[in-house]
Order: sequence, then C-alpha cells, then structure tokens
Amino acid sequence: MKLLILILFLFPLLALGNTEENIKDKIDQLLHLKPEEYSKVIEEYRKGFESYFGKRKAICLGEFSSNILEADEAPLNNKLTKVEKRLCLDKMKKMQTEYINSIFLARKRYLEYLHKKRVQNLIEAKALALKDLNAY
Repeated sequence: MKLLILILFLFPLLALGNTEENIKDKIDQLLHLKPEEYSKVIEEYRKGFESYFGKRKAICLGEFSSNILEADEAPLNNKLTKVEKRLCLDKMKKMQTEYINSIFLARKRYLEYLHKKRVQNLIEAKALALKDLNAY
C-alpha cells in the first residue's frame, strides 16, 4: 500500500519536472526572463514553485520519503531525525530565498520596463498635443 501511495505521489512530481535541478533551472530562468514575457509566464512559474516547496516541506517534515525529490539519495523507510529535518528545511529555505530574490529582480525589471513604456507614451502624447496646438 505504501509503495502504491509513493508511486502515485512520485509520478505527478516527475511528470511536471519539479525536481530540485529543474527548480534551480527555473530560478535561473527567472533571472534572465525578458520583461516583455513576465506577465505571460510568471503565474505558471509561481504555481510550479509553490507546488515544489509545499511537497518539499512535507518531505522535510517526514510525511513522504526523501527519495521523491532527491534521486541520488538512498530511500528512507524511517522517519527523518531532527538533524535530517533541520538540514532538509535549511536546504529548502535556501532555495526559497533564491526564488524570492529571483522573482523580485524579474518583477523589478518588468516594472522598470512598464515605466519606460509609459514615460515614452507620455512623451509622445505631449508631442502630439503640442503639434495639434500649433496646427491652429
């Protein structure tokens, strides 16, 4: 029964590609995300990160075997020790910090991009208004 539950839980994780390596790649992608693409893709990124971190937390708290997210580690059949839980949570917090910093920088670039576009639109509107005024 435990094996069946583990398989049912493992398959969606692997199908979505939410492994630690993929999450790190996605964090790197956020750092290089073009501001023009931000609003199109950010919600998908956010859902993937929230899903991964929720599952990672469950693993760190001993609800699931740690081999689900860590393919290179030996499967654990017993509950994690306090030290193992602390290490797991610390690793997760480090990744969450990287995610928060990356999403902040991506959003900042997006807001700067929007601001630049709006200032340009304002300059064009001013020029058009002055042109119309001088046409009289």
